[in-house]
Amino acid sequence: MFPRVSVRKRVVKIFRDVCLNQPSFNRIPDICSRLLRRIHDEESIRKLVLETFQQLWFSPIRNQQDVRQRVQTIIDVLVDAQKQNYTWLENLVKEFLQTNDKQSIDDKKKVREQRKDVLKAIQDIINELVESILKIESANDQVSSNKMVATFIALYALGKAKPEHVLPHVSTIVEYLNIKCTSYNDNIIVQYVAKILEFTVPLMKSASASIIYSLEGSLTKLLLVSGQLVIHSSIACLSAVIRLSKNTQLVKDVFIRYHSIVVQCQQKILEKPNEEFKGSAQLARSIYILGVLCKYFDVEKNEFDDLEFSVDDLFQLFIFLVQRPESVVKLKSLVGLGFFLQRYGQYLIRDTVRQLYHTYLLDRRPEAAQLRCQVLINLEEYFRDCIRRMAEQDVDYLHITSTVNSTTTTTTTTTTTHDDENSNDASGPTGASLKDTTDVHSEMASSIAQCYLRIVLDTYLSEDETIRQCVRKVVTCILEQGLVHPVQFIPYLIAMTTDRDTTIQQSAEQNLQDLDKTNPGIIQTKVMHGFKMSYQLQKLLAIANNNKNNNQQLNLQFDIIRGMTKVAVAPTNNQQSPYCSVNHFLYSLIRSSRVYRRGLISQLLKMFDNDTTTTTSTTLEEQLFVADNLAYFPYQVQDEPLYLIEQIDLTVSVSGSTQLQQFRDLLKQYLDYIDDDEGIDINKLEDKFLNLSDTIIDELNQCLRTSKSTMLLLLLKSYLKDVYSLNDTKITEYDHTESSKITDRPIISRKVNVKFEPKIILDTIKPSNHIDNIQRRKQILKDFADFKRYLLAFDTDTDDTVQTISELLPTTSLTSKTKKKPGGTNKRRKVMIDSDDDSADGNFQP
Repeated sequence: MFPRVSVRKRVVKIFRDVCLNQPSFNRIPDICSRLLRRIHDEESIRKLVLETFQQLWFSPIRNQQDVRQRVQTIIDVLVDAQKQNYTWLENLVKEFLQTNDKQSIDDKKKVREQRKDVLKAIQDIINELVESILKIESANDQVSSNKMVATFIALYALGKAKPEHVLPHVSTIVEYLNIKCTSYNDNIIVQYVAKILEFTVPLMKSASASIIYSLEGSLTKLLLVSGQLVIHSSIACLSAVIRLSKNTQLVKDVFIRYHSIVVQCQQKILEKPNEEFKGSAQLARSIYILGVLCKYFDVEKNEFDDLEFSVDDLFQLFIFLVQRPESVVKLKSLVGLGFFLQRYGQYLIRDTVRQLYHTYLLDRRPEAAQLRCQVLINLEEYFRDCIRRMAEQDVDYLHITSTVNSTTTTTTTTTTTHDDENSNDASGPTGASLKDTTDVHSEMASSIAQCYLRIVLDTYLSEDETIRQCVRKVVTCILEQGLVHPVQFIPYLIAMTTDRDTTIQQSAEQNLQDLDKTNPGIIQTKVMHGFKMSYQLQKLLAIANNNKNNNQQLNLQFDIIRGMTKVAVAPTNNQQSPYCSVNHFLYSLIRSSRVYRRGLISQLLKMFDNDTTTTTSTTLEEQLFVADNLAYFPYQVQDEPLYLIEQIDLTVSVSGSTQLQQFRDLLKQYLDYIDDDEGIDINKLEDKFLNLSDTIIDELNQCLRTSKSTMLLLLLKSYLKDVYSLNDTKITEYDHTESSKITDRPIISRKVNVKFEPKIILDTIKPSNHIDNIQRRKQILKDFADFKRYLLAFDTDTDDTVQTISELLPTTSLTSKTKKKPGGTNKRRKVMIDSDDDSADGNFQP
């Protein structure tokens, strides 16, 4: 969809030079925003973008003015990107700090030095961000409010990488936990303050009891007055505080309070089941809070033994409320159930939850879209939370181990000894080793992924972009953790690369690239399934596009699904085509292997085989989609179009004569007309056609429609010859059995302004207005005459050079020598068939 890699790389370099050489330029934030969109691009571009941001923001700071400039730019970019998402800075920092075990010793040393520079720059930026908070607060307007939000987001993203750098500023930050929320921005600020405190509180070992008590009070108060996002962050932060203070009684009080509210509402509903429940707002809020509490606090622990309700009681409560007719209660109960299942994942494989989730995912009504999205979000959050819970258990395990170490009388302090002690104590909390616990979670997550994977993937084929986004996130999460074999994802990832949503497209491209690196050849195993799924997606996107417009008559052209699309950015030179194939990324991924790309072409051409004996024959609409892709694939070497033309010749030589003979047999059977290779007496046939029954006309029309695939291939061949300037000599001399050194020569010339527009095929597919019976019969005759002339042109073209079809088959080197033998009989007389509309009125010469 975008200009070629070299063009994008050149643009990135220009932007980098502008940012580094003119840091005060007022368009720097806009440039940075545009660069960030290329963070998931092709590997070389991605690397260049990362290097740019490292030099721009995370290189050693020269002076105070330099750090102020960086902070201002970061804030401005965050303000500009607020409508998209807030996670890009956090992900950027992760890229700079992550390590790779496969790196060489020198590379690892270089990475360590880079980490030091990045962490030092982060510390300076955090200090300046805190100073900026005090400066921005003095200005009370919308601009300053947006900047304040961006500042706290930056503090969170950078502080998460190194919480120790935020710790000196906690006293300043915590004050904003109690601000009065009168706007959306105020809620976002409180949310991120709680997020920041969540990872800094564990470091506050020496904090006074009054500070911790005050923090607990502020967080529990937020549950009463705040919105959904703040509630979640507050409870997450409260769990970190409770870990430090051990004040589990506070948690029990909060649990009891909101559980009581929900149970009271349940009793009122049961007392008057046929009446509309009037306390939906309070119930929805309480069930949501109860769900988040279940996520962060395990009521099965010994500290919560005195609670009057069990985990199963909570589960039954969520299931009861999720079936309520009130939309707000149903949705919030489903959200709360998702939080509950993050902690108690074993319920996900129970029939109750499986049936519930499957019912929602299979409901394709527009009004059910929000519930379908929430189910997908619940599954995604469960898989993501597996990592958080394993990290949480790491902390608990280390804490228990350190406690055991301090009380033991032995002088042995090695890790091995402690592991042995813990494993022998089967009755205590340290009985299960950390590895065993982690394995249990991984096995559970893998089982759940396999349980829901098929229906989640099938949900992707939806007209709703939000649903497709949710599926993409679930897929990415499962792939990152390696919970199931990746081959099942490939067809859907191939379809995702053709999505019009850039985020979905880029994420799928990255996933496919990673799979291709770790499992070479795996993509080829499912490439045809993915191609067909791409076509299904394009059909759904066309339907969605038409549904946005009330006047269907203005959008008939979208009913024809094309396999090419306009390049998003206008070409910058004469070498860039204004169009590209929809599946261009798939082809570019396997293009480097001659075996794989030829295999793909051969499989795609099989879709033009209209075998009436099979039930899996491809429609003409889908064949047009395939032909468009074949026409606009990003070919780079001469072998690619030449091999395609050779395979087209082979396919047409087999199918064309068969299709022509079938129609001739029908003419002989119903009209007693014997056709030959000469011209057709249209006038004589017209009179007989008018007397045929509609049943016979339908049979003739169906027989003729199967010939359209052959005509489409002939038009594709003509287009390729024209675009790549392939003359008869090149085609005759081409031998696919020769070494790649000979066949894989780069394509030098390419006509970029020639469009593949097979009008005769488009007219066949396009929904036509009312055509009377006589006109329809005349059209059948005309189409037969057109097909016959096309095929005779091909036969004349082929007979001069090929004695038998076997000469086109890859048999022995003798065949290739025969084909390359020079001489008068080897001159091929080709008839160029225009891919535009010259054939529409039958005015062409064989």
